[in-house]
Amino acid sequence: MHELVNVGVDLVLSGHKHTPYAWFLNKMALVTAGSVSSKKLRADIENSYNIIDINSTHIDVFVKPIGGTKRPLARYQKRDSEEYKLCLP
Repeated sequence: MHELVNVGVDLVLSGHKHTPYAWFLNKMALVTAGSVSSKKLRADIENSYNIIDINSTHIDVFVKPIGGTKRPLARYQKRDSEEYKLCLP
């Protein structure tokens, strides 16, 4: 992770945890996805996937449960020409 921060990566997508989650490490946004088909989910976690919408002013991350309605997970708002700021719904 330190090397990714050092080279200026903006967004890291991951899915190993099978739990939808978003957070910031220094200036790098990290987003984990749920699991589309796992039968071994934790607590109240539903099978789901992420939808990521990137435009010139912000990055929106949504969680879409299988058979359910998409809901916001995080918004990374552009602060200046190089940074985003995490805004959780």
